[in-house]
Amino acid sequence: MIPMACYSSTMVDEKNSHVRMGILNLTSDFLAAINDRYISMRKGTRYENVRQFDGRVFVAATREGYTESEIARAFSVSRQAVHASVERLIALKLLERQPIPGNRRDKRIALTERGVHASQIVDQHIAAVEAECAAIIGVDNFKTFRLQLELMSTTMKQRAKSKLQA
Repeated sequence: MIPMACYSSTMVDEKNSHVRMGILNLTSDFLAAINDRYISMRKGTRYENVRQFDGRVFVAATREGYTESEIARAFSVSRQAVHASVERLIALKLLERQPIPGNRRDKRIALTERGVHASQIVDQHIAAVEAECAAIIGVDNFKTFRLQLELMSTTMKQRAKSKLQA
């Protein structure tokens, strides 16, 4: 089987005249490795079968005030996909919909009491995975890496948004 990384964009390393992985492939591989760690941390818990996308929606819901439509826009997915995810998380009693004053259509997605407890566990998992990363490349390098990721993410989102508005 050919690795998925072979299908995406690549860059040629002029010095060594061979093809190397592009940043999309590198970040995808890194994300997959991190996701595997989170899956292993959930093994044996009631949340063992939570889908990766549902986890992303759950984390977005921890930032108070989002609606399903806002989460869908942030993730560049359909509102229906977010709605289905929210339904699964409601069934697990992690999320609930709350009315927004003056808005009959949209509902705010909020954590339940169980959701608040689960978010604390998620925070512990995130801290543990980030500590593993820091142990691999060093604490200072990890801090720099994290800041650079935030900078690139924010800048790329702003550029994409300004191109859409132009």
